[in-house]
Amino acid sequence: MGTIYRNLRAIPIPAKAQRNAQDNKVTAYYPYDDSYYMLGKGDSSQNRIRYVIGEAVSATTLIPNDNFRFCFPDEWYKCFGKDANIPQALIPEVYFGKYALALGAGYRTGI
Repeated sequence: MGTIYRNLRAIPIPAKAQRNAQDNKVTAYYPYDDSYYMLGKGDSSQNRIRYVIGEAVSATTLIPNDNFRFCFPDEWYKCFGKDANIPQALIPEVYFGKYALALGAGYRTGI
C-alpha cells in the first residue's frame, strides 16, 4: 500500500475513489489495455487496475499515501502544496559497512 502520511491532515476522498467499509482502505480503479494483459480473454469489467490511495478516517475523508501523490497530483498540490511535510524516511539513503568503506578508500587512494 505504500507509506501512509499520518503526519498530514485528512483530506476529502476524491470523486473517482471508493472506500472499502471492511478495512477502511480507499481505492481508485484505472482501466488497462486488454490486448496485452489478458490476451483477449475475459470481460471488460475485469480490465482494470486497483490502486490503494489511502486509509479512510471517516466516510468522507482519508489519510493519503504514496499512490495518492501519483494518481491525484492536482489534489495533492491543492491540499498540501509542493512542499508538503514528507517524512524524512522517504529520502533515499545509502548504507555502507566498514569493509565496503575500507575497500572504497583503498581503491580511491591506490592502495
